[in-house]
Amino acid sequence: MNGVEQVTVRMIPDGRLSRREAAKFVGVASRTLANWKSRGVGPNQTKVGGRVFYRLADLQMFVADHEAAA
Repeated sequence: MNGVEQVTVRMIPDGRLSRREAAKFVGVASRTLANWKSRGVGPNQTKVGGRVFYRLADLQMFVADHEAAA
């Protein structure tokens, strides 16, 4: 194995993930995503009906950017 853990997340058909699922994808606590947003860092998010969602493409880009910087 290459040391990469496979994570299963639930996604809405249009490619959005809830904060909980996005946090699982990125590998942090959901509260961490909220903290990052309040500090102006982290992946892009969108609000729909008062709920926060993340697009899979934005999460993948965020992870790739931070893997490259590490």
